[in-house]
Amino acid sequence: MFQTQRAAALALVVVTALAVGACGAKDTPRSDRSPTSPAPHPSNAVVVEPLETIPGAERINVDGVGIDLAPGYVRSASGNQPDQTAVQISKKGSSLAVLTLTVTRFSHTVTDGDLDAGLYAFRLQAQGLRGVTNIADIPVVWDVVAHPLGLEGVEHPTAENSSDLRVISGREADGDRTVALQVWAEPGTSMEDSDGWRMARTVRFDSAGSTAPPS
Repeated sequence: MFQTQRAAALALVVVTALAVGACGAKDTPRSDRSPTSPAPHPSNAVVVEPLETIPGAERINVDGVGIDLAPGYVRSASGNQPDQTAVQISKKGSSLAVLTLTVTRFSHTVTDGDLDAGLYAFRLQAQGLRGVTNIADIPVVWDVVAHPLGLEGVEHPTAENSSDLRVISGREADGDRTVALQVWAEPGTSMEDSDGWRMARTVRFDSAGSTAPPS
C-alpha cells in the first residue's frame, strides 16, 4: 500500500503494509464539489484541497489514478508489484523524491479495515527507522477517496537537512483500489507550500485503470 525510494529502509515498509492489508500562472481550484454536506472534522485536520490542474503540467495515469506532473519534475516507476503500481516524482537532477503515489489492487472490495491495517503496519515500522522521527497520526479530509487516513513525521536524509513527511491514504468507494501518497517538503519549505503537496492535491480517480506500470 505504501512505497518509497526516498530512504532505503522505508522501502521495506511497503511489504509489511501489503501483507497486513492484503510556476507562473495560478493554480485552478476544482469546482465539482460533492452535493452532500461533509461531516464535521477536527480543527487540526489536514484538508486536501483539490486542484483541477497545475499550469503547464503533464497529466499522468497510475492504474487509473491521475496526478499532475508539475513542470521541472520527472517521474519513474517505483518498485511495482503484481498487485501494486507506483510512481516516484522528483525534481530534475535530484535523486530525492518529493512524492510517491502508490495504487494497490485487492482481490476483494476494499474495506476500512484493510486501510487501517496497512497504515498501522506502516506506522509501526516507520517509528523504528533511523532517520525518521516524530511520526504521529493526523485526521485527514480528502473528498476524492473513502476513509482517508494520514501520518506526519520528519525525515532526515542527511545530517544537515530534514524534510517534513506526510502520508495520506484512502480507498476507492465500492472498488478494489487503495491510493497512498507520501509527500516530502523541500528543506525550509512548509508542507502546504511545497511542490509535492501541490501535485498531491491533483490526485483523483480518472478511469477504471489497468495493472500496467506507469510509462
